[in-house]
Formats: sequence, C-alpha cells, structure tokens
Amino acid sequence: MKRQTYFLLNQLLLFGLLLSAYSTTAQKQIVIKPGPLNGKFCYLNSYNFNGNYQTESLIAAAWTYGGEFGIGRSFFSFDLPAIPASCSNLHATLQLFFDPTSAHVGHGGDNICKLERIVSSWDEFNIDWSHQPQVDSSLRVFLPTSITSNQSYPEIDVTSLVTKMYELPQTSFGFRLSLLTENLYRSMILSSCNHSDESLRPTLIITYDSCSFPDNQFSFSTHEAFVQFTYTDSTTSEWHWNFGDQSSSNLQNPSHTYTRPGTYIVTLTAINQCGRTTMSDTLTVCDPPVADFVYRVDNQVVRFINMSQNADSWYWSFGNGFFSNLENPVYHFLEPGTYETCLLASNSCGSDIRCNRIVIEAYTNPQSTGTETEIETTPNPTSGELKVTSSLNHTILKIEISTTSGRIVQTLFPEAVASVSINISNLDSGAYIVKTITTQGEYSKLIIKE
Repeated sequence: MKRQTYFLLNQLLLFGLLLSAYSTTAQKQIVIKPGPLNGKFCYLNSYNFNGNYQTESLIAAAWTYGGEFGIGRSFFSFDLPAIPASCSNLHATLQLFFDPTSAHVGHGGDNICKLERIVSSWDEFNIDWSHQPQVDSSLRVFLPTSITSNQSYPEIDVTSLVTKMYELPQTSFGFRLSLLTENLYRSMILSSCNHSDESLRPTLIITYDSCSFPDNQFSFSTHEAFVQFTYTDSTTSEWHWNFGDQSSSNLQNPSHTYTRPGTYIVTLTAINQCGRTTMSDTLTVCDPPVADFVYRVDNQVVRFINMSQNADSWYWSFGNGFFSNLENPVYHFLEPGTYETCLLASNSCGSDIRCNRIVIEAYTNPQSTGTETEIETTPNPTSGELKVTSSLNHTILKIEISTTSGRIVQTLFPEAVASVSINISNLDSGAYIVKTITTQGEYSKLIIKE
C-alpha cells in the first residue's frame, strides 16, 4: 500500500512539473476556406493566349481542346492572418478536393503536380498566359500521381511554402498549381474557391504553438539603502539580476543593500520555455536628510546657518508668514517677539524638519545718537522712485535694499550727501528692508514696492 501511494505521489509530481514546464505554450489552429466573394483565383490556358477563366475547377493540365494543344495552370491565394513572432512549430496543411462537376476530363495520365509560391503581384481579372505572375521555382511542394480518377488531396504539407510567405510577406502572393511535366495527356482536376459546394473549396489549415515571452517589468521598494525587488511572472525559471553596482543575484525576488548613495540602472534577464526578456529600470539610493541649523541674532537681524546633512533643498519658515528657500538666509524681523522658525530639509529620499524658538528683542543701536525717525524713506509705498533722507543732515555712506528673507538686491554708495533718490522700478512688488548707514549709525526701514 505504501509503495502504491509513493508511486502515485511521484506520478502526480511529475505531471505537475510537466504542466508547469509547458504552461507558456498552447497550440493554435487557423482554418481558411475562402469563397467566391473573398477568394482569389484564376485559371489560364495557353490555347487561349489572351484570356483567363473564373471557373469552379482548379486545373493543372496538358490536353487538347477542339484539337488544339493547351497547357492549363491555376493561380490562387489565401489571406494569411497575423501570427505571433514568438510562435513555434508552425505547420500548414492544404486541402484540395476533386471537382466532380467539372466539364474537363478528370484526373489523367502521369499527373504529378507542383505547388510554387507566387512572388509578384497579380490581379485575377487582368492576367493572361503572356502576363503570368512570377513564381519561386527553388521551393516546391509536389502532389503525387493520382491513383484514381476522382482522388482528393486533403493532406498536402505546405509548411515550407507558408513559412516562406510569413518570412517574405512583401513578395508572397499565393500559390501556382501546374504539372511537373506539361506534355500530353495529363490532367488534375480539383475544386476552386468559386465552387458552389463549399465543402469542396480549397482549405488551408495553419497550426502553431503560441508562446509567451517573460513579462518585461519588475518592481521595487526602497528604504534608505535597502531595496526589495519583485518579479511576478510565474512562467519563468531563471533570473539574472544586475544591480548596477557590480553586484548580482539569480533569485526571482532578491533584496539588495547598496553601500553608496547614487543612481543605479538595474537590469533583469528573465527566461522561460519560450525565450528570454531583458528589462531595466533606474533607482536612486540616498541617505535621508537630517535637518539642523544654528543662528545668530544681531538686534532684529538674524543670520541662519544651515547644518543639515544629506539635504539638497531647504525651506525656511520664520514664524511670521515669511519664508525663504536659501541655504543660509539672513532675515530682518520687524517686530520684537518670539518666533518659531522651522527648517524643512529635503532630498530625493524624503524630508526632515527642525524648529527653534527665536527671541527678538527691541532694536538698539549703540552707534546712533537718535531714533529711526532720523531716516525717512518716501514715498512709502512706492511704485518706483524712493527717496532716503537723513532728517539731521547726517552723511549717508551706504544704502542696502534686501528682501525680508535677507537677500540683498541693491547696494548704493552715495557721495557724502544727506539725501539720496533711488530707482527701484526693476524690483518685484513686495516688502523690502532699506538699511541706511550714516556717519552716526545704522537704520532699517520697511518699504512696500507696489
């Protein structure tokens, strides 16, 4: 009993392996039987040099007609369907049936016939004996001498001809049926696509094994330097991974840890019974950013210094509705207070945020002998022209105009005057800080450019 059970399990296992091995293929069959409306056929005979015939009979003959010798040939074609490039084991069978209704005498003589591939275009209504389409005589399929006068040929192997038609579709236009030896008296009388009995019309049967190549896409998920790869095609039996860093794997779903940040091209070649597929994708490995910064307060001006690691972009929020994307901004707070300033540091792997509370005290200027009202900026708001004046006639040494994030956009060095006119029409609309340095101190004013 145990031996029987063991044998049965082995047979089931073997069946399962065979089923798995052949799961990528399936045999397909295509049957083509054209009729009068969709078929293409023409019969030519040398005794009627300039004519052609649309008969129900498909004839190859060397006979006399009303006492005149004539050679008969038939031309016919099938509209071959598209088949997958990955198919295998292509086989084509042509079925030709005797025509019992033909007015021509039946099969006769040593009537070995040949089928050849037509290699030039032809029109069934416009060809004649002197204008026959060309054929490839290097590749032929033979029909043996008939044994009986009404013999049919239901199993003509035309695989070689049909294969060539698929290989050379631009120069393939059907079949020509003719006698191997066109001498009296020989004939083969078969049925054409014009025959009234549909069952007797020429039939082409094409079979092939349809094969599916491996899927052409894999997926991956990353966590810092660790990457998990996934390939889901269950028909494959071999996998060859190249991770782009001189590392490889033969697993279906491998994982890999990269030792250095960078962009890598990962390639997989997957193999099944039908063949192989090679696919590639690009991934970026990077260290996650760590946000950090320090700052220095100078009265109401704060200089921020980025200390983040692994970041390539920065976004600052100063806690008062103003922002900056500079790496090391300088910002002038207009009002005293406590501001929660945050830095969002980012790279292609993600983002990190760091916040600090910054205390801004009221502005004091030990070099100044007066208050900020000693400097006037008019008009404010302004659309272009700005006048900076020292009300105490102190000499203006330098004027800096900067954005509220600290980026200097304009610098002037007046020639020892107490009043300066500045054209800021080229600046974008918004808020700006005008810092004026005089012989008595430094003064900052907020202006609005309309």
